[in-house]
Amino acid sequence: MAFGSLAAPAFLLGVVAAFFRPSIPSRKKGVRGKAREGFKLVPELAEGKHEVACYNLCRIFLMDDANYPCWIVLVPQINDVKEVIELSEVDQRLLWEEVGRVSRVLKKLFDPACKLNIATLGNVVSQLHVHITLRLPSDPAWPGPCYSALSATPYTEDARTLMLEKLRAAL
Repeated sequence: MAFGSLAAPAFLLGVVAAFFRPSIPSRKKGVRGKAREGFKLVPELAEGKHEVACYNLCRIFLMDDANYPCWIVLVPQINDVKEVIELSEVDQRLLWEEVGRVSRVLKKLFDPACKLNIATLGNVVSQLHVHITLRLPSDPAWPGPCYSALSATPYTEDARTLMLEKLRAAL
């Protein structure tokens, strides 16, 4: 039997299976959320960061490090979670929706040629968090990883204020 004769039935089977697959319920689609009561941010995640926004799942912070065009950290507001796979399927999907939304905004606000580095490391601070770092060939750690590559260079007060205003307006 030729491969082409199997393609159409296999495609249709996939369409039918997708149609009958139970959907994963989604949280309300609103962008802006509020801090969740009872959520505890570990102190190490707050160090050297400034809160920018709060989405339905994540609190969003700016790393105080001017070495890179922009470095954002998203922290899902769920206690005692270390890995993405420990989130419910709904929260996993919401996390990646929020990461995608922030990433697209950053690419528009800054140089669209920037390379996005997105990582969930957790080797130093185990509470689940996602780094989104904009990278350029001119940044001091390029092409290597930026995590602990250099000591942070804090923004000047004026630069930090401008960066926070820009991010808060966009996010």
